[in-house]
Amino acid sequence: MVFLHLAKRNVLRKRERSMLTLVGMMLAVACFVTLLSLGEGINYRVRGEFQARRVSLYVLPAPLLGMTLGNISGGGNFTELMPYNLKNELISIPGVERVAGISRQQIRVKNYSLTLWGVDMDDFEQFLPDFKVGNGRLPVYRYEIMMGAGLAKKLGVSLGKSVTIGSEKFKLVGIGDAGGTFQDYSCFVPLSFMMEMQRTKKVQEFWLQTGNTIVAKEAEKNIMEKYPHLGVKTGNEYAQTANEVVFYAWLMQFCIALIGVLIALTATMNTMLISTYERMKEFGTLRAIGLSRAMIFLMIMTESLLLSLGGGILGIIMGIMGARLIDDAVCYLFQVAFPIARLTPDLMLNAVLLSVGVGFLGSVIPGLVVVRKNIIQSLRWD
Repeated sequence: MVFLHLAKRNVLRKRERSMLTLVGMMLAVACFVTLLSLGEGINYRVRGEFQARRVSLYVLPAPLLGMTLGNISGGGNFTELMPYNLKNELISIPGVERVAGISRQQIRVKNYSLTLWGVDMDDFEQFLPDFKVGNGRLPVYRYEIMMGAGLAKKLGVSLGKSVTIGSEKFKLVGIGDAGGTFQDYSCFVPLSFMMEMQRTKKVQEFWLQTGNTIVAKEAEKNIMEKYPHLGVKTGNEYAQTANEVVFYAWLMQFCIALIGVLIALTATMNTMLISTYERMKEFGTLRAIGLSRAMIFLMIMTESLLLSLGGGILGIIMGIMGARLIDDAVCYLFQVAFPIARLTPDLMLNAVLLSVGVGFLGSVIPGLVVVRKNIIQSLRWD
């Protein structure tokens, strides 16, 4: 383990330079963890949202087909609505077994902007079976409301208490657990009462259930032929549209984080090159007393890995704190109740692998510079 001892000694020889390299690596990994935790959180909630639904077809106004993600986590869109009595016509389409009207509205509760869902409560458990009402019951009367467990905890409210929305007071009759999806931070009222509050007999979406995917495609075709002004998407198509939006958001965050990683890689390689040129005679002496080229290369690589891994571990710790900070900042600035950032074991593992990769790549060129020189050239190096 001579190479390990020498690598450790060389890291400590130029403490200031090694410290700057370590700090650069730490900041790069912290940026990587912090930014990608936002993408992880959004992806987790969107994926969980669709897994929690049992919807074969989505029917909505055609202009809103490309606004899937906004319709999931936001308050929907009121520029295009559909008459609620269309439900009776949709249920008559061959293959359609169940239809539910859906409306959403942005509301303010305390300091948070939330989504209030208007749902046909007769169909709630069929379309949202994973939303388990552990305490209380579904709201069925006017001014009754149900909310997700995450939101109830955030607001510090309990069953039977009053919740003020605008100038109106609602009675909390149910608290449900939706497994961390957007629904966990939303409120629900009967659709009839939602339409009463909105002073309209129209809804934003219809959710349809059919027997299987083949029946769903046939029903989709029939609906589009009968109602050309409407848009129809299968559950998979609807989810795919949202996943594409999430992917590009994640890709943008990854590219920003990658800039920091490339800077750290450049700093590590620069440090190792300077250190290599300063110690060229030392390498020549080691070669002269019998140390092989492979051992010299391994020593340089170990030195680089010590710096990158040390900075990576510190960067992960800093990234965890940064993710919590940026999560609080986003929630405060946009006044949303649900947390966005999410730290996962895979993200931590990728951060460690990133540190190892930077350390390895940062040692390749300096290592090749040394091993390609013969002993005489190294000993005469000035």
